[in-house]
Amino acid sequence: MDETNRVRNQESGEFKRQFFKKSDCFLLALIPLLALLYFFQSQLFPAKSDGNRAVIYHYDQIVTTIPLDAQHSGLYHFPELPNVEFEVNKHSAIRFSHNDCSAQICVRSGFQSARGSSIVCLPKGILVRIEALSKSVDPDALDLLIG
Repeated sequence: MDETNRVRNQESGEFKRQFFKKSDCFLLALIPLLALLYFFQSQLFPAKSDGNRAVIYHYDQIVTTIPLDAQHSGLYHFPELPNVEFEVNKHSAIRFSHNDCSAQICVRSGFQSARGSSIVCLPKGILVRIEALSKSVDPDALDLLIG
């Protein structure tokens, strides 16, 4: 039998199996602690970015782009999209605040602010896509690779 997992009892002299050493317990406690520190660090000190913008498409045509920042917060209506209302909040996020489609999935999806995320209304053919605000991004670069 493997002698590394066996420890002799001082009183009875019998061998008993040892599953964890003190150093193992220390490492097991350290891993979740490091994960929590990383999570709180990323929440308290988010990475600096050039900003995002929301690009609103109706089928394959771009309707408009809205910078996602506190200066552009408010409600948006567009004549190309009747009975549809978008809201940009002070936290640089966008959502469908009103839509008269039957499913209301787009309205219930809530605010989105992460670069690369999308909100879709399939019945009306509306896509809101969040992209980088800076012009330094190559427009011909791959957005998504599916393999």
